[in-house]
Amino acid sequence: MNNHIPSKCLYFSSPVREAVEVIEESRNTITLADRIICFRIPSDDELKVVAARNQKIISVVDDDYWGIVKDDRLPLGYRSRMFYKLINNGRQLRRLTNCWVVTSPKLENIYPGAALIDPNWNISNSIKVPSSREGLHLSFLGTRSHLHDLRKILPFIIPFLQDFRAARFTLFLGKHCPKELSILPNVTNHEPMSWGPYRDFLQGLNIDVSILPSEETQVNACRSRNKLFEAVYAGGVCLLDEHYAHKDYAEKYQLGISHNHQELYALLDTYTKDRSQLTNLQHIARTNALALQAGIIEKQKEVLLSPIN
Repeated sequence: MNNHIPSKCLYFSSPVREAVEVIEESRNTITLADRIICFRIPSDDELKVVAARNQKIISVVDDDYWGIVKDDRLPLGYRSRMFYKLINNGRQLRRLTNCWVVTSPKLENIYPGAALIDPNWNISNSIKVPSSREGLHLSFLGTRSHLHDLRKILPFIIPFLQDFRAARFTLFLGKHCPKELSILPNVTNHEPMSWGPYRDFLQGLNIDVSILPSEETQVNACRSRNKLFEAVYAGGVCLLDEHYAHKDYAEKYQLGISHNHQELYALLDTYTKDRSQLTNLQHIARTNALALQAGIIEKQKEVLLSPIN
């Protein structure tokens, strides 16, 4: 469906959608019989429709929006668009909303009393793993808004890619990919994709490792646990650093491996020489992500579909 965007697919995931009748849908809203669920900040036209209906409103927040506006590491155009939405639509959304839903523990501090849900990628029980692969398949699954995080690891990932030519590194940054990466023969840099094609492409990517650097910023602190499950969906396991907001969660459920950047080369070298160790980590991450998934789905249903007082 053309109206599908990441927030709706991940937080009003298909098992939730299948449990109810959707009366009407726009890019950022879903109308049910007794409520409207808003995702991110709806447009002017969407809010006019929402305001005209005599229904309860649930708003799902998946970023610190004012944090984005204030963070000069992020693209100016992105920050400007967010500022416009906040000034023109964010205030009205606050007036209309009956229940807030957030996607990270840090956002609970910004929206007191909000319910917390995690993303559901609908990870399958099995994955097609190549029978033989020479070298590691690495990936950076971040967008342009994560570029400042990627730059932290360039001094460590570039030497590895230069020394291990059988390794592959896949990104989705288009013209924003750092030149020192894009000129390497074992780097594949795709143009950013719209959500549907990206999700389909990711399912067949079969990566080994998703590298997840994270600067210590307010925006990163409020990000969801999405990248952990996205890595598993793509076949891999996350390498995350000490500043990742959900480091404790990742370690508790063995969804990622914590490291400091100075160790990155040595760690990838270890996995290159001992693929069985990495394969075991991937298996554990997938097994645990699948175990968590049922609870994530039930929590989404509870929060988004239960009666509203």
